[in-house]
Amino acid sequence: MRPRLFLRFIVLVFVGLGVFYSVTTPIFETPDEVWHYANVRELAVRHTLPVVDPEGKQPYRNEGLQPPLYYVIGSVLIGWMNASDLATMPAPNPYARIGDPQVSSNDNRNAFLHTPDESFPYHGTALAVHLLRWYSILLGATTIVLTFLLAREIFPDQQFIALGAATFVAFLPQFLFISSAVSNDNLATLLTVATLWQLARMMRRGTTNTRVAILGLLIGAALLTKLNTIALAGLASIVTVYAASEKREWRTAIARLVMLAAIVAAVAAWWYIRNWLLYGDLTTFSRLAGIVGERTSPLSFWRWFSAESEGLRLSFWGVFGWFNILASPQFYLFFDALALVGLIGIGVALVTRRDLSLRLAILPLWCVLIFVALWEYASIIITSQGRLLFPALPAWAILWSWGVLTLVPTRFKSWALAAIGSALAIIAALTPVLFIAPAYMPTVVAGTPQNVAPLNWRFDNGIEWAGAAVERQAIRPGEVLKVTIYERIPAGEPPRDAIFIHLVNSADVIVAQRDSLVASGNLDARQAPGIVADTFDVSVPLGVPAPDEWRVQVGMYDPVGGARYNAHDSARQSLGNSLTLATVSAQSSATVDWNYDFDGHVTLVNGELSRGAIPRGGRLSLDLHWRNLPAGPADYHVFAHVLGTDDHIWAAADTPLDTTPATRLDLDLDPQTPPEVYPIELGVYPLADGSRLSIFDARGQGIGDRLFLGPIRVTPQ
Repeated sequence: MRPRLFLRFIVLVFVGLGVFYSVTTPIFETPDEVWHYANVRELAVRHTLPVVDPEGKQPYRNEGLQPPLYYVIGSVLIGWMNASDLATMPAPNPYARIGDPQVSSNDNRNAFLHTPDESFPYHGTALAVHLLRWYSILLGATTIVLTFLLAREIFPDQQFIALGAATFVAFLPQFLFISSAVSNDNLATLLTVATLWQLARMMRRGTTNTRVAILGLLIGAALLTKLNTIALAGLASIVTVYAASEKREWRTAIARLVMLAAIVAAVAAWWYIRNWLLYGDLTTFSRLAGIVGERTSPLSFWRWFSAESEGLRLSFWGVFGWFNILASPQFYLFFDALALVGLIGIGVALVTRRDLSLRLAILPLWCVLIFVALWEYASIIITSQGRLLFPALPAWAILWSWGVLTLVPTRFKSWALAAIGSALAIIAALTPVLFIAPAYMPTVVAGTPQNVAPLNWRFDNGIEWAGAAVERQAIRPGEVLKVTIYERIPAGEPPRDAIFIHLVNSADVIVAQRDSLVASGNLDARQAPGIVADTFDVSVPLGVPAPDEWRVQVGMYDPVGGARYNAHDSARQSLGNSLTLATVSAQSSATVDWNYDFDGHVTLVNGELSRGAIPRGGRLSLDLHWRNLPAGPADYHVFAHVLGTDDHIWAAADTPLDTTPATRLDLDLDPQTPPEVYPIELGVYPLADGSRLSIFDARGQGIGDRLFLGPIRVTPQ
């Protein structure tokens, strides 16, 4: 096998796949891409660095706080374009399901409303975005080459390890997805692996002033790209001191550390000084937190890891769109198994002391540093995404390749590498076809299925509902009701009208709802004759009153003005603007586990509201079932409030937590309570200081320090 020829083949396939991912994913349908693009556009048009206000209201939002190197280079690539063309942007989808990952669902996966203007041949904003995406693909290709070179420095006699690492990086679907997006992660990953390569060269070939100077330039450039690369400075300092300590050249070590620091400062210090002068913060972290939002309280490592490690794992392998498109379970099982084999092999290599060297130590050390940096960041701001670990991806890929090939006899290494590489490449090629593209295409059918009752409802906007299907006749709080509506769209410009689906209880209170534009607003992305089948997931919150009978109320409206459209049947008889599609039985939630954890002190198993409607001046009872109650005296209280406008309390109850099977809270409504719909807030606090405990849902996600139940309706009598 000729390693460099095979490497060229890997890079060529990667570039082809990267372009495929780029043209398959609509513009701005990758995380934060719209804000990264706005940052590049600001530099290209105004020739000035962005300044971010405390609310982040500018088009580049919080990405305007990022170091500028990626964006400066990008601005050169699109600077020749007309400024007015660069300003043409697709409208945001007001009903987008961002951060709600699903498999095989096109229910508002799109964050933006796409039009044929984005199609090839590209022009305007679409052209600019694709130019920047191709720039990112080239950065990804360079990262693959540098991964290969880094592996050769650490394992100079093991060409298969280098090729295996390059293959792993090249065909990891999430890396391909991010590499085909406008994102500074791509340059940060490249500069990181370049720095690691330089460190490995210094450890193997010796430290010289020239190599220290190159190292300083790389670290400085990395710090001008993304802040999470700051750990490179610490790692470089360790390697520099170690290299000098072997010969006990302490003065040389100090001189080179000073030289390294001076070069890094000369390259990057101006940016951090600018941050201090503009924002009073070298890293801009405080302004970033103010824009994207902080957690109610910082998470401990174990709380963070237990809550978000699954999302971190999945999104390292591949979660697409705006963190809202999952692959199949088999996809993740394959990559989990691949990682497990690598870890087993690493363990075997360590026990047998195979191919060990001090150069190898920089790889796991760097992985740990990046992981700890992510935890420190994500424990304060909700942002646990796998791409944030990509600065450590080349290091992990080399370790993984070393581990896997440790388990393979020498004569079979080339075959094993070819088999794994082929499998990775096939999965990478199928991912856009099977998971990404379908999420942005409306479902067009020739006609309604035979098991769907015809409706023949025609709305004033010209859209006809040929039929509809409700997935089930019974549902419990905490479950999801699937509703499919089959629509005939009139010829001409597709309307931007919206559909609403309401679950309405016997007290005439909306307990759950789902709104969406027709075909998620992207009907014109695929113009075809037939019927559009829109399937919506209507999530029923925990804590709504049940058992009960709920009506499935549906209709259409103008999302701009809010006016509803009237519907007519086939005989042109008016049906009104809110139609009952079906009735479902809402079953008791007594058997549904809520499992709300109050900061590790007590767990709310579930609860029951006595009713959904109550006259003003009446009493509403709330029964709460607990687990893991604190032992000893009743040190905690639970409270509930019926909340009005501006958090005005119309009813309140407060009682100690104890070990009885259920805690009852009786809320006596003020006789002056206006007849209206009200939520109920619930919380737990210790008597010592009265501060509320943070609440985490069953998945470990923090939801603040109060839990909302209901809503209920207050009636005049």
